[in-house]
Amino acid sequence: MILEIIEYIKFGDFDTKSKGWYLVSRDAPSPEEKEVLENLLYSQGVLDFSMMNGERYFNNRIITYEFKLPNTKYADRKTAEREIKSSLMRIGKSRLTDTHDEGFYWYGKCKSVKVQDDPQKRALVATIEFSCYPFLIALDDFFDDIWDDFSFEYGVANWTKWTIKSKQVVPIYNPGDTTIIPKVISSSNIVIEHNGSAYQFSKGEQENVLLKIPPKQLALFTITGIADVSFRFSREVLG
Repeated sequence: MILEIIEYIKFGDFDTKSKGWYLVSRDAPSPEEKEVLENLLYSQGVLDFSMMNGERYFNNRIITYEFKLPNTKYADRKTAEREIKSSLMRIGKSRLTDTHDEGFYWYGKCKSVKVQDDPQKRALVATIEFSCYPFLIALDDFFDDIWDDFSFEYGVANWTKWTIKSKQVVPIYNPGDTTIIPKVISSSNIVIEHNGSAYQFSKGEQENVLLKIPPKQLALFTITGIADVSFRFSREVLG
């Protein structure tokens, strides 16, 4: 009896399920922090300057998979080895989707593909290593009002579209684990005030790198103008 492949990954145009590879193991440890430490003489412990604005910063995350291609004759195993190496290593940074992380994707590149042949079991074992952005990125912008993949256990529904008729305070919540810079989409010119600063936005879609929302924080934006205004951003989490 052939077991159905339930868990798989997609990277570029390569899909492990369609090629018959079975997932054996997955290792995605938390990313290493970018530490800035000072060890001063005549002081206890060390001084840690790693955090800025109350947020931690990380290096890329290394994700390692092991897949097995079972019950395959030798000629086909050689072909499968060439195919998996070529498909994963020839492209640069791209989306890595994993059935383990429904509704999210990793972004990075394949670092290495190591293949071991097992002639006794007529199988091929591939160890694949990816170097990825440290956070999982949501497939849909927040909040797209898409309920099919909404988590009623962990998700936060936050309306992000308003009709401004003069001046209005609107709440925007960042449910992710890293600071976001929202895209502002407006039907006419507006001014957004936040934390004592004013930011001007023209008609259309724009960003201002100074208009940020820290992780797990609720921001109150005061919008002045007459326009239909919406905010869009990707949720990023430490999966």
